[in-house]
Amino acid sequence: MEEPAGARPRLTPWGTVQVNKYPLVGEFSPDGRFFFTSDVQWGADVPRGYETLSEGVVTTTSLAPLGDRAARPGHIVVGATHGGFNAEFMAISPDGKLLALASIGGTSRPSDDPAYDPNAALTLFSIDPQTGRLSHAGHWPFVATNPQGLAFDASGALLYVGIGEYRGEEAPLKGAIEIWDVIPGPSPSLARTDRRFRAPRGVHTIAIAN
Repeated sequence: MEEPAGARPRLTPWGTVQVNKYPLVGEFSPDGRFFFTSDVQWGADVPRGYETLSEGVVTTTSLAPLGDRAARPGHIVVGATHGGFNAEFMAISPDGKLLALASIGGTSRPSDDPAYDPNAALTLFSIDPQTGRLSHAGHWPFVATNPQGLAFDASGALLYVGIGEYRGEEAPLKGAIEIWDVIPGPSPSLARTDRRFRAPRGVHTIAIAN
């Protein structure tokens, strides 16, 4: 993005990079050195498209320095690891050390569909601050439908998780924003709590004003 004096900001292309198949969402690291994508493996060649339960890939791209105005800036893919199943949302902690991924899995399917699974999942990765490479820290299945929306709080101690709905509940507000604890240390982890804010069915995005 360029911000000329006295003019509106404008966006200009800054090179391309080949990641994995169908990069659905992406996040910059806080220092701007890396860009992470959740590549969900959908496509016109996949039977039933996004309804197919596909294990995705999380790809790390190292970005060229901002001052690199070459015709082909040096953006380089430096890592790829197994992601979640239909992982449509990710979030990076404020200190840039953790990446959280929310997987819908088969929770969005009709309950009589053979592919239906009541368990969604959160996956946590540690980020190497020097290389951007990811290390798997843990995987937590939990019963909920369509977890879509993730955000760390400013301290990095809490992770807010948007829940599309809880099946079988009669409450007018069938969705929620759950609060998970982020447990730091050499082996970081997540812990689901009983704290949640009820919301209308279909929560998709969470934004926190710090």
